[in-house]
Amino acid sequence: MHIAKRENAIVNRLKKTLQIRQVDHEAERLERQRARDKVTRAAANERKAADLELARQRAADKEARSYSSLRSEEAIAEEAARQKAKREAGEEDDEDDFW
Repeated sequence: MHIAKRENAIVNRLKKTLQIRQVDHEAERLERQRARDKVTRAAANERKAADLELARQRAADKEARSYSSLRSEEAIAEEAARQKAKREAGEEDDEDDFW
């Protein structure tokens, strides 16, 4: 193949846009890996925080449905004191008239 005449205008335009750069493939790979790991860690942290919040909410709901707080020593003592105060005041006890 023989080229009759070289067109310098085209070659000169190509030379103006020519960019030569040294690429460090290892560094670029590590940078991409770090960015990917950062996103993965952030997602894992969000998921962990959501799981902890859900566990706290479930524990609070379980405690709210539990009867253990109703039968605690303080609640029993408080109820006994309230009934004693009613008897001393001469009020009728609603639970006695139930049947």
